[in-house]
Amino acid sequence: MRRFTIVGLVVALIALAGCGGTATPPPSAAAPASAVATLAPSPSAAASPSAAASESPAAAGTPVLVDPFTSAGAAIDVDDAAHAADPSKYVTAIPSTSTSVQIVFALKPGTVGRVTMNLTSGGTAVMSPLSIDYGTINSWGHFKIDSSNGFSPGVYVATLTFEPTGAAIQVAFTSS
Repeated sequence: MRRFTIVGLVVALIALAGCGGTATPPPSAAAPASAVATLAPSPSAAASPSAAASESPAAAGTPVLVDPFTSAGAAIDVDDAAHAADPSKYVTAIPSTSTSVQIVFALKPGTVGRVTMNLTSGGTAVMSPLSIDYGTINSWGHFKIDSSNGFSPGVYVATLTFEPTGAAIQVAFTSS
């Protein structure tokens, strides 16, 4: 069984609307919101038929975005200092030897609320859900999933839910 260390991060960035320079965030906004857990895959999680059906290799690709999500994808490399999510970094496949993958997302400007991520493989939860409180100072966020032994081959689906409305999207990637 592989063990996963999960770090949920929201990059606290200031939207520089109309500014040509940089802004210094207040001390309370300088640190990213985060959640940390070390978990083993849960063999007892029940697989839903719709989750199993969506977890085919063809499911890995561009997610269908719903309001308030404006961008989402899996990435191997993320620049925490970036002012926005970078869709050019999104991937649909990672090598099984990768020790990290990040689930990146952005919400419409001004959106506030909790975003929860559930990660499954083969319709079975591989970790407990993680949540991030997304604030007006955030321009994007990401959940970092670390596995010191790499990722077992298969299809992984991260379901991101914007809790205030229940809007959900799925980000799928394969490991081989």
